[in-house]
Amino acid sequence: MALRGRILAVAALAGVALGSMPAKAEDETAFYKGKTVQLLIGYGPGGGYDLYGRMLARHMGKFVPGQPTLVPQNMAGAGSLKLANYLYSAAAPADGTAFGIVGSGVIFDPIFGGQGADYDSRKFKWIGSLQSFVQIAIAWHTSPVKSLADAQKTEFVVGATGAGSGTNLYPKLLNALFGTKMKIITGYQGTNEINLGIERGELQGSVGWEWAGLVAGKPDWIAEKKVVVFLQLALKPHPDIPAVPMVTDMAPTPEAKSILELSLASPLMGRPFMAPPATPDARTKTLRAAFDAMLKDKAFQDEAAKAKLELIPMSGAEIDDLLKKAYAYPPDIIEKTAQALGYR
Repeated sequence: MALRGRILAVAALAGVALGSMPAKAEDETAFYKGKTVQLLIGYGPGGGYDLYGRMLARHMGKFVPGQPTLVPQNMAGAGSLKLANYLYSAAAPADGTAFGIVGSGVIFDPIFGGQGADYDSRKFKWIGSLQSFVQIAIAWHTSPVKSLADAQKTEFVVGATGAGSGTNLYPKLLNALFGTKMKIITGYQGTNEINLGIERGELQGSVGWEWAGLVAGKPDWIAEKKVVVFLQLALKPHPDIPAVPMVTDMAPTPEAKSILELSLASPLMGRPFMAPPATPDARTKTLRAAFDAMLKDKAFQDEAAKAKLELIPMSGAEIDDLLKKAYAYPPDIIEKTAQALGYR
């Protein structure tokens, strides 16, 4: 009887242990079952962030325990700064039922002293990013500029959409660090207008457009060799254009390389999703796991391919590491980067 009692006791303990293993998963299922999760989008309908956000909303819910319904909702304002401030504030639900997608640029505004950025980007609970931007410099086939070295010798007329856009910031950055002679014509209402300006001959090229944008928007330019892609402005090369030089490899000094690396950390994040800082760690882990599982899902991949939405993902942990490094740069490098990017 004593032996039988010990066996029963061990079995009971084993049952407790086995029962405790899925307890957290069961808790998450119970929490999310029947719930609606807000997927907030920091821009208006129809743009790239909206398209990526709504695509995620259609797929990620089935990988969250309890399979909640993800409902996309636009909260546009100040280039997604409004949403970043909202998610950081106590007003945003911080129980895992709300997260959002913002422009990567606003995440770096606090580092460079951008106005209205009332948050520490390291404190958001980062879920992941669907796309890393690989920005490029392109020259029309009739332009005398075919390389960075050419742009250091010859005036190169490029178009820009506005003061804070990559098409304005990155030509300025190259002028400051490499002594290029880029003449920036601002005021274009969008990439399409810049492209028309290039085709009309009023511009010679563009700096700061994404490679994915060129592939999707102007495939004939590539197929018919109407443009020369002569520089990648990114921290990681795009797999489609491995032979195009990386700007970071051409930095004239170690200081210039540090400025470039800090400047290009933002586009590496691309299209990031984050939850409020007070979101419990366990819930963040659940959302990250759902995001990672979604990336491997064939239905998700097929929809992205059909819509021509490029997938170059980053995990939430990778974004955490990126921001820790960005905030840790010496103050003089941060200041010089802010000056080069036009924050000062």
